[in-house]
Amino acid sequence: MYTGAYRLTPNVLITITLENDTLFAQATGQGKNPLFAERKNLFFLKVVHAQAEFISGPNGKIDHLILYQSGQKIEAKKIDAGDTTTPISSVRKEISVDTNILKSYAGVYQLAPNFKLTVNREGAVLMAQATGQGENIRYSEKENFFFFKVVDAQVEFSTGADKKTDHLVLYQKGMKVEGKKL
Repeated sequence: MYTGAYRLTPNVLITITLENDTLFAQATGQGKNPLFAERKNLFFLKVVHAQAEFISGPNGKIDHLILYQSGQKIEAKKIDAGDTTTPISSVRKEISVDTNILKSYAGVYQLAPNFKLTVNREGAVLMAQATGQGENIRYSEKENFFFFKVVDAQVEFSTGADKKTDHLVLYQKGMKVEGKKL
């Protein structure tokens, strides 16, 4: 009933599967996580503070879901298997970045009065955690430009006159939000 693929953004699908009587959600490039029922059509995830509500169309069949996360409400239309009319847009290419450069990006960035992005380096990987959200891997596309696979968002790091990283820019949903390094 709920199983299938749902297009969250042009680059991100949420795939819902049923395994041994348990529903699982898997976003593009992410691991598979169990969904826990709150109501018949409302489920929550334990790995991040998020809920998925399945919505029926006029024909009584599930035609989309609504993802509730970080105060946002995002609709994701259910797509047909083999749907080629709404392809995921260009695939980003990952590159490796020197760990010393990654280390220079670590810190806390203030994006809004009550919204911060905490960046940590774990080995050769850059991790990010926004206020009220789970920690996610950032993938490097350029030395100072990173993208997420869990959501269609990118981050660009910038340096000040002293050549030290002093802020970042978050690009998401057509918005450009600057965050000063604290």
